[in-house]
Amino acid sequence: MVTLIQLKDAIALAGVVELQSLGRQFNAPISLLTALLDQLITLGKVEKIEAVAEGFSVSSCLGCFGCSQTRSCQRRCYYRSIT
Repeated sequence: MVTLIQLKDAIALAGVVELQSLGRQFNAPISLLTALLDQLITLGKVEKIEAVAEGFSVSSCLGCFGCSQTRSCQRRCYYRSIT
């Protein structure tokens, strides 16, 4: 099982890392990683960012841009170390 310290260190080493990549690296369920990442965000160790055409912007990954798409968004969430 992955720990907070292992997860924080993996993100710090990668710089910016995708949630799915962390799941493969630690062979852990996304729900577990999301819970651990939420704790790291609360502690101020990492931040959630999302990929947009211009690069990375700090905002909510699951927020809606208000587009007229009828299917669900496929935007990917990334994380980066703050400290």
